[in-house]
Amino acid sequence: MTATKVPRKTIHRFHVETAQTNLHLRQGDEMAYLSDPRLRCAVEGVRRHEAVTHVGFIVTAGMRAVGMPSIGAAIELAPPPPDWNQLYRERGKMSGRLAETPWTHSQDATAPQATPIAQPLNLLAAVEALR
Repeated sequence: MTATKVPRKTIHRFHVETAQTNLHLRQGDEMAYLSDPRLRCAVEGVRRHEAVTHVGFIVTAGMRAVGMPSIGAAIELAPPPPDWNQLYRERGKMSGRLAETPWTHSQDATAPQATPIAQPLNLLAAVEALR
């Protein structure tokens, strides 16, 4: 476990060693501590050395509420539970967007008319005017 002090916050990192052979983790995957899912971390790196896989994590949430696991302790991590409030908000936004049928799905299916853009007579002068 390491703690790096940057302006106005501390970044906590820890490493886990596992002998699991079928481990599917990528950099950036979010994981939650199964004993208390408020502690969340992101995978920083995964490297394999012989029969042991070393996984580096950076704590993203819950450090103050839960605290860091003790050194040498066996911990269980899994993908975090879904955020139902976020899903409800996204569903509300999507229902608003889908309330109006887009022109691509209407009965007449005619494309909206594009307004023509007048081309300038002197193209070089128009480009110079943009600078």
